[in-house]
Amino acid sequence: MSTGNRVGARGVNAGGAEITATRAGTGNLPEPTIGEAETSRPRVDTCGPAATNRPRVNTCGPAEVTRPHVAARSLPADPELPRESSALEAAVARESAAVQELPEVSVDGTEISPGVWVASATRADLGDPPVHAGDLAEAGTRPRWRRAEFLAGRHLLRHLLRRIRPDLAALPLCADPAGKPRLDAGGEDLALPGITISHDEDRIAAAVCAHGDVGVDVQLPPERLTDSAVRRCLGSHAPAVTALPRRRRAKEFAWVWTVQEACVKAAGTGMAGRPWSIDVPPGAVSGHWGGFAWLSLRTRSPVPLSCAFQPAP
Repeated sequence: MSTGNRVGARGVNAGGAEITATRAGTGNLPEPTIGEAETSRPRVDTCGPAATNRPRVNTCGPAEVTRPHVAARSLPADPELPRESSALEAAVARESAAVQELPEVSVDGTEISPGVWVASATRADLGDPPVHAGDLAEAGTRPRWRRAEFLAGRHLLRHLLRRIRPDLAALPLCADPAGKPRLDAGGEDLALPGITISHDEDRIAAAVCAHGDVGVDVQLPPERLTDSAVRRCLGSHAPAVTALPRRRRAKEFAWVWTVQEACVKAAGTGMAGRPWSIDVPPGAVSGHWGGFAWLSLRTRSPVPLSCAFQPAP
Protein backbone atom coordinates (compact mmCIF):
# COMPACT_ATOMS: atom_id res chain seq x y z
CA MET A 1 0.00 0.00 0.00
CA SER A 2 1.19 3.48 -0.11
CA THR A 3 -0.15 6.72 1.21
CA GLY A 4 -3.43 7.72 2.66
CA ASN A 5 -5.51 6.69 5.67
CA ARG A 6 -7.06 3.25 6.23
CA VAL A 7 -9.75 1.58 8.22
CA GLY A 8 -9.55 -2.05 9.18
CA ALA A 9 -6.73 -2.50 6.78
CA ARG A 10 -3.96 -0.36 5.57
CA GLY A 11 -3.75 3.31 4.66
CA VAL A 12 -4.26 5.19 1.48
CA ASN A 13 -1.05 6.18 -0.23
CA ALA A 14 -0.28 9.06 -2.32
CA GLY A 15 3.25 10.20 -2.64
CA GLY A 16 3.17 13.73 -1.34
CA ALA A 17 2.36 15.07 2.09
CA GLU A 18 2.07 12.51 4.84
CA ILE A 19 -0.97 11.56 6.87
CA THR A 20 -0.46 9.62 10.06
CA ALA A 21 -2.99 6.86 10.60
CA THR A 22 -3.62 3.94 12.95
CA ARG A 23 -5.07 0.62 11.97
CA ALA A 24 -8.28 -1.09 12.89
CA GLY A 25 -9.46 -4.65 13.26
CA THR A 26 -6.27 -5.86 14.86
CA GLY A 27 -7.52 -6.49 18.37
CA ASN A 28 -5.01 -4.30 20.13
CA LEU A 29 -5.38 -1.11 18.10
CA PRO A 30 -8.23 1.38 18.37
CA GLU A 31 -10.94 1.27 15.76
CA PRO A 32 -12.36 4.47 14.26
CA THR A 33 -15.85 5.64 15.06
CA ILE A 34 -17.99 6.12 11.99
CA GLY A 35 -19.06 9.71 11.75
CA GLU A 36 -15.99 11.29 13.27
CA ALA A 37 -13.87 13.62 11.15
CA GLU A 38 -11.49 11.00 9.93
CA THR A 39 -8.17 12.53 9.17
CA SER A 40 -6.47 9.34 10.26
CA ARG A 41 -8.00 5.95 9.83
CA PRO A 42 -7.02 2.79 11.60
CA ARG A 43 -5.35 0.26 9.39
CA VAL A 44 -4.83 -3.46 9.46
CA ASP A 45 -1.34 -4.35 8.37
CA THR A 46 -1.02 -7.57 6.54
CA CYS A 47 2.58 -8.57 6.37
CA GLY A 48 5.55 -9.27 8.37
CA PRO A 49 6.44 -11.59 11.16
CA ALA A 50 4.77 -11.02 14.48
CA ALA A 51 4.38 -7.69 16.02
CA THR A 52 5.81 -4.85 14.08
CA ASN A 53 4.33 -1.82 15.70
CA ARG A 54 6.20 0.69 13.65
CA PRO A 55 4.24 2.98 11.34
CA ARG A 56 3.92 1.91 7.74
CA VAL A 57 3.65 3.93 4.62
CA ASN A 58 1.44 3.46 1.68
CA THR A 59 2.49 5.38 -1.38
CA CYS A 60 -0.42 5.92 -3.62
CA GLY A 61 -3.51 7.95 -3.20
CA PRO A 62 -3.81 11.19 -1.40
CA ALA A 63 -0.89 12.17 0.68
CA GLU A 64 1.53 9.48 1.77
CA VAL A 65 0.30 7.82 4.88
CA THR A 66 2.23 6.62 7.86
CA ARG A 67 0.31 3.87 9.58
CA PRO A 68 1.17 1.65 12.47
CA HIS A 69 0.99 -1.92 11.30
CA VAL A 70 0.23 -5.37 12.59
CA ALA A 71 2.15 -8.35 11.31
CA ALA A 72 0.34 -10.85 9.22
CA ARG A 73 2.52 -13.07 7.19
CA SER A 74 2.60 -16.58 8.63
CA LEU A 75 -0.93 -17.64 9.51
CA PRO A 76 -1.40 -21.05 11.09
CA ALA A 77 -3.53 -23.36 9.00
CA ASP A 78 -7.27 -23.45 9.60
CA PRO A 79 -8.60 -26.67 11.07
CA GLU A 80 -10.03 -29.11 8.59
CA LEU A 81 -13.55 -28.00 7.79
CA PRO A 82 -16.16 -29.21 5.32
CA ARG A 83 -15.85 -27.35 2.05
CA GLU A 84 -17.91 -24.17 2.07
CA SER A 85 -20.86 -24.32 -0.31
CA SER A 86 -22.18 -20.86 0.58
CA ALA A 87 -23.46 -18.30 -1.90
CA LEU A 88 -20.27 -16.31 -1.30
CA GLU A 89 -18.01 -19.20 -2.29
CA ALA A 90 -20.14 -19.81 -5.37
CA ALA A 91 -19.93 -16.13 -6.32
CA VAL A 92 -16.15 -16.12 -5.93
CA ALA A 93 -15.90 -19.21 -8.14
CA ARG A 94 -18.07 -17.62 -10.85
CA GLU A 95 -16.15 -14.34 -10.82
CA SER A 96 -12.80 -16.12 -10.90
CA ALA A 97 -13.81 -18.32 -13.81
CA ALA A 98 -14.71 -15.22 -15.82
CA VAL A 99 -11.16 -13.84 -15.68
CA GLN A 100 -9.12 -17.02 -15.42
CA GLU A 101 -7.31 -16.57 -18.73
CA LEU A 102 -5.96 -13.06 -18.07
CA PRO A 103 -2.19 -12.69 -17.55
CA GLU A 104 -0.76 -12.26 -14.07
CA VAL A 105 0.37 -8.78 -13.06
CA SER A 106 4.16 -8.68 -13.07
CA VAL A 107 7.09 -6.45 -12.18
CA ASP A 108 7.12 -5.25 -15.80
CA GLY A 109 3.49 -4.22 -15.65
CA THR A 110 0.27 -5.45 -17.23
CA GLU A 111 -2.40 -3.42 -19.04
CA ILE A 112 -5.51 -4.27 -17.01
CA SER A 113 -7.80 -1.93 -18.97
CA PRO A 114 -7.19 0.27 -22.03
CA GLY A 115 -4.63 2.87 -20.97
CA VAL A 116 -4.27 1.52 -17.40
CA TRP A 117 -1.14 -0.40 -16.37
CA VAL A 118 -0.39 -2.04 -13.01
CA ALA A 119 2.92 -3.51 -11.85
CA SER A 120 3.44 -5.61 -8.73
CA ALA A 121 6.60 -7.06 -7.23
CA THR A 122 8.56 -7.85 -4.12
CA ARG A 123 11.67 -5.89 -3.22
CA ALA A 124 13.71 -8.95 -4.18
CA ASP A 125 12.19 -8.81 -7.68
CA LEU A 126 13.48 -5.26 -8.07
CA GLY A 127 17.05 -5.94 -6.95
CA ASP A 128 19.23 -2.89 -6.36
CA PRO A 129 17.34 -0.01 -7.94
CA PRO A 130 18.95 2.90 -9.76
CA VAL A 131 18.15 5.89 -7.59
CA HIS A 132 16.62 9.07 -8.99
CA ALA A 133 18.21 12.12 -7.36
CA GLY A 134 14.84 13.64 -6.46
CA ASP A 135 13.59 10.39 -4.93
CA LEU A 136 16.78 10.05 -2.90
CA ALA A 137 16.45 13.59 -1.58
CA GLU A 138 12.82 12.99 -0.60
CA ALA A 139 13.68 9.68 1.04
CA GLY A 140 16.14 11.55 3.25
CA THR A 141 13.25 13.47 4.80
CA ARG A 142 11.64 10.24 6.04
CA PRO A 143 12.49 8.06 9.03
CA ARG A 144 15.45 5.82 8.31
CA TRP A 145 13.43 2.59 8.50
CA ARG A 146 11.00 3.89 5.84
CA ARG A 147 13.55 4.90 3.24
CA ALA A 148 14.11 1.50 1.61
CA GLU A 149 10.40 0.83 1.02
CA PHE A 150 9.85 4.41 -0.17
CA LEU A 151 12.64 4.10 -2.74
CA ALA A 152 11.42 0.64 -3.80
CA GLY A 153 7.97 2.09 -4.57
CA ARG A 154 9.45 4.92 -6.59
CA HIS A 155 11.71 2.47 -8.41
CA LEU A 156 8.80 0.24 -9.42
CA LEU A 157 6.82 3.23 -10.69
CA ARG A 158 9.76 4.48 -12.77
CA HIS A 159 10.39 0.95 -14.05
CA LEU A 160 6.78 0.84 -15.26
CA LEU A 161 7.06 4.30 -16.85
CA ARG A 162 10.22 3.28 -18.70
CA ARG A 163 8.19 0.54 -20.39
CA ILE A 164 5.10 2.56 -21.31
CA ARG A 165 6.21 6.23 -21.31
CA PRO A 166 10.00 6.32 -21.35
CA ASP A 167 9.93 10.05 -22.04
CA LEU A 168 8.40 10.62 -18.58
CA ALA A 169 10.35 8.11 -16.49
CA ALA A 170 12.94 10.61 -15.22
CA LEU A 171 10.52 13.42 -14.31
CA PRO A 172 10.42 14.50 -10.66
CA LEU A 173 7.37 13.66 -8.57
CA CYS A 174 5.38 16.13 -6.49
CA ALA A 175 2.12 16.20 -4.55
CA ASP A 176 -0.96 18.10 -5.71
CA PRO A 177 -3.02 20.19 -3.22
CA ALA A 178 -4.95 17.06 -2.19
CA GLY A 179 -1.70 15.19 -1.55
CA LYS A 180 -1.93 12.89 -4.57
CA PRO A 181 1.38 12.08 -6.26
CA ARG A 182 1.90 13.67 -9.63
CA LEU A 183 4.58 13.80 -12.27
CA ASP A 184 6.09 17.29 -12.42
CA ALA A 185 6.74 18.59 -15.94
CA GLY A 186 8.34 21.77 -14.62
CA GLY A 187 5.80 24.08 -16.22
CA GLU A 188 5.84 22.42 -19.63
CA ASP A 189 2.46 21.88 -21.22
CA LEU A 190 2.41 18.09 -21.23
CA ALA A 191 -0.52 15.69 -20.96
CA LEU A 192 0.67 13.67 -17.98
CA PRO A 193 -0.79 10.34 -16.86
CA GLY A 194 -2.13 9.66 -13.38
CA ILE A 195 0.22 7.68 -11.11
CA THR A 196 -0.02 5.82 -7.82
CA ILE A 197 2.13 3.61 -5.57
CA SER A 198 1.34 1.19 -2.74
CA HIS A 199 3.35 -1.15 -0.54
CA ASP A 200 2.87 -3.58 2.30
CA GLU A 201 6.06 -4.92 3.83
CA ASP A 202 8.04 -6.30 0.88
CA ARG A 203 5.11 -6.22 -1.56
CA ILE A 204 4.92 -3.19 -3.84
CA ALA A 205 2.46 -2.07 -6.49
CA ALA A 206 2.36 0.87 -8.89
CA ALA A 207 -0.13 1.99 -11.51
CA VAL A 208 -0.28 4.47 -14.36
CA CYS A 209 -3.45 5.71 -16.08
CA ALA A 210 -2.97 7.45 -19.42
CA HIS A 211 -6.26 9.34 -19.28
CA GLY A 212 -6.93 10.30 -15.65
CA ASP A 213 -6.64 9.66 -11.94
CA VAL A 214 -5.76 6.22 -10.61
CA GLY A 215 -5.36 4.48 -7.25
CA VAL A 216 -3.82 1.11 -6.43
CA ASP A 217 -3.63 -0.87 -3.21
CA VAL A 218 -1.85 -4.08 -2.24
CA GLN A 219 -2.27 -5.82 1.11
CA LEU A 220 -1.51 -9.15 2.71
CA PRO A 221 -4.32 -10.75 4.76
CA PRO A 222 -4.26 -9.62 8.40
CA GLU A 223 -3.25 -12.08 11.08
CA ARG A 224 -5.57 -10.48 13.63
CA LEU A 225 -8.95 -9.37 12.35
CA THR A 226 -11.89 -8.45 14.58
CA ASP A 227 -15.53 -9.01 13.76
CA SER A 228 -16.11 -5.27 14.20
CA ALA A 229 -13.59 -4.48 11.45
CA VAL A 230 -15.36 -6.94 9.15
CA ARG A 231 -18.74 -5.36 9.94
CA ARG A 232 -17.36 -1.88 9.42
CA CYS A 233 -15.90 -2.55 5.97
CA LEU A 234 -18.30 -5.21 4.68
CA GLY A 235 -21.61 -3.79 5.90
CA SER A 236 -24.50 -6.03 4.88
CA HIS A 237 -22.02 -8.56 3.45
CA ALA A 238 -20.30 -9.06 6.82
CA PRO A 239 -22.23 -12.18 7.98
CA ALA A 240 -21.20 -14.16 4.89
CA VAL A 241 -17.54 -13.21 5.34
CA THR A 242 -17.51 -13.73 9.11
CA ALA A 243 -18.79 -17.29 8.60
CA LEU A 244 -15.77 -18.23 6.49
CA PRO A 245 -12.79 -20.14 7.94
CA ARG A 246 -10.29 -17.75 9.52
CA ARG A 247 -7.70 -17.71 6.75
CA ARG A 248 -10.33 -17.39 4.03
CA ARG A 249 -12.06 -14.62 5.99
CA ALA A 250 -8.82 -12.63 6.36
CA LYS A 251 -8.06 -12.93 2.66
CA GLU A 252 -11.55 -11.90 1.59
CA PHE A 253 -11.40 -8.91 3.93
CA ALA A 254 -8.07 -7.89 2.37
CA TRP A 255 -9.47 -8.15 -1.16
CA VAL A 256 -12.42 -5.94 -0.29
CA TRP A 257 -10.27 -3.42 1.53
CA THR A 258 -7.86 -3.06 -1.41
CA VAL A 259 -10.80 -2.01 -3.59
CA GLN A 260 -12.06 0.47 -1.01
CA GLU A 261 -8.65 2.00 -0.52
CA ALA A 262 -7.83 2.11 -4.23
CA CYS A 263 -11.06 4.06 -4.79
CA VAL A 264 -10.33 6.80 -2.25
CA LYS A 265 -6.75 7.04 -3.50
CA ALA A 266 -7.98 7.59 -7.04
CA ALA A 267 -10.41 10.24 -5.79
CA GLY A 268 -7.75 11.93 -3.65
CA THR A 269 -10.01 12.02 -0.59
CA GLY A 270 -8.17 9.75 1.84
CA MET A 271 -10.10 8.94 5.00
CA ALA A 272 -12.48 11.80 4.33
CA GLY A 273 -13.79 9.60 1.53
CA ARG A 274 -14.87 7.00 4.12
CA PRO A 275 -13.49 4.01 2.20
CA TRP A 276 -15.18 1.52 4.54
CA SER A 277 -18.55 2.86 3.36
CA ILE A 278 -17.90 1.86 -0.28
CA ASP A 279 -20.04 -1.16 -1.10
CA VAL A 280 -17.83 -3.94 -2.44
CA PRO A 281 -19.54 -7.33 -2.72
CA PRO A 282 -17.24 -10.16 -1.56
CA GLY A 283 -15.87 -12.10 -4.50
CA ALA A 284 -16.49 -9.29 -7.00
CA VAL A 285 -13.78 -8.58 -9.58
CA SER A 286 -15.12 -5.31 -11.00
CA GLY A 287 -17.44 -2.43 -10.25
CA HIS A 288 -17.92 1.34 -10.22
CA TRP A 289 -17.82 4.00 -7.53
CA GLY A 290 -17.99 7.78 -7.74
CA GLY A 291 -17.13 8.05 -11.41
CA PHE A 292 -14.30 5.50 -11.13
CA ALA A 293 -14.14 1.94 -12.40
CA TRP A 294 -12.36 -0.61 -10.22
CA LEU A 295 -10.84 -4.02 -10.81
CA SER A 296 -9.93 -6.54 -8.13
CA LEU A 297 -7.14 -8.60 -9.67
CA ARG A 298 -8.10 -11.85 -7.95
CA THR A 299 -6.79 -14.31 -10.52
CA ARG A 300 -3.91 -12.10 -11.59
CA SER A 301 -2.04 -11.52 -8.31
CA PRO A 302 -0.85 -13.91 -5.57
CA VAL A 303 -1.78 -11.30 -2.94
CA PRO A 304 -4.81 -8.99 -2.71
CA LEU A 305 -4.31 -6.20 -5.27
CA SER A 306 -6.92 -3.81 -6.68
CA CYS A 307 -6.93 -0.73 -8.89
CA ALA A 308 -9.44 2.11 -9.38
CA PHE A 309 -9.25 4.51 -12.31
CA GLN A 310 -11.13 6.95 -14.47
CA PRO A 311 -12.60 5.07 -17.45
CA ALA A 312 -11.21 5.94 -20.87
CA PRO A 313 -13.22 8.69 -22.59
